[in-house]
Amino acid sequence: MYVTSLGAGRGNSLITAALVTAMRSRKASQISVAKPFRLNLSGLEKDDDLDNLQALGFPVVLEQVVLENEGEFTIDTSELAKKIASHSDSVVMDGVPIKNVGYGDAIRDASLSLVKSLRVPVVGVIDVGRDADTWFDYQGLNNDLEGLFLGVILNRVPRYRGHWVRSEFTPMLESAGIKVLAVVPESRKLAGISITQLASLVNGEVTHGQQYQERLVEHLMLGVNVMDSSIPYYQQRENKAVIVRGDRPDLQMGALATNTSCLVLTGDKLPVQYIEYEADKAEVPIICTANATAQVTSLLGGWTHLGGFAYQSKVEEISAFLTDDRLFSGLPTS
Repeated sequence: MYVTSLGAGRGNSLITAALVTAMRSRKASQISVAKPFRLNLSGLEKDDDLDNLQALGFPVVLEQVVLENEGEFTIDTSELAKKIASHSDSVVMDGVPIKNVGYGDAIRDASLSLVKSLRVPVVGVIDVGRDADTWFDYQGLNNDLEGLFLGVILNRVPRYRGHWVRSEFTPMLESAGIKVLAVVPESRKLAGISITQLASLVNGEVTHGQQYQERLVEHLMLGVNVMDSSIPYYQQRENKAVIVRGDRPDLQMGALATNTSCLVLTGDKLPVQYIEYEADKAEVPIICTANATAQVTSLLGGWTHLGGFAYQSKVEEISAFLTDDRLFSGLPTS
């Protein structure tokens, strides 16, 4: 299987991992995962996604074509196809977007060539919040793939758009010949980011509780003055990062008394000793940043699209939505 999308950051890798998990629950044969193309737009020396897939415990096919240059060129996928086909396992491929991502039509052509050589089914991802007006690109892909295109998975469907997706969007897609294979609702857990990522976003440092910094943050809250105890205010959210001035230990204490993933102390202030003591008891990491609270909130705009996928809890949650027989009927059974 080859998983593609209409752009970067649509959840391809997470959906690929969840598909492997869902397929494993249905069949006994071994399933491996591959990322056949790497777009080296940032000049990175390795593909972190492969490391993350291995961290999830999946057998990973390491063969990969690395694209270093922009412009018009062609990509020979014949050797790559032979190497992938030589694996005795079924292989699910975390593919690249079919739209132009800085390589003209070369990467789309390479994807089509690889898929046709291997004769594998293709699944597209539609991020409903970002791709609802560009879905028709899958019509062209459907025509080009000559029966290999299974359909699409609708990802990150906001709660307030659920009725529209069921009553209008899905019928529109299917009337255009594009099957909807699964619908994945928007979820705070799926959008969560690690404390390490959060520290990087706010230009801060994890100064306390580094052993917990790979936990997920699902919500953000501001430390604010409230009447009486602040605990009822903080109890409104779990698994949260509380952004609070570094010189307000009173507000920090209220957060530590509830289910808090981490504290983000602003204003270039280190925590006082008793806050460190309470954070240590509660196993809550502390991020310190020189930025003011207003700057931190500005830096965190759009943070829900930055979350990593290498979390078993995310994979298990999304795989629960990938159960429709329309998705699995087009897959090989061994």
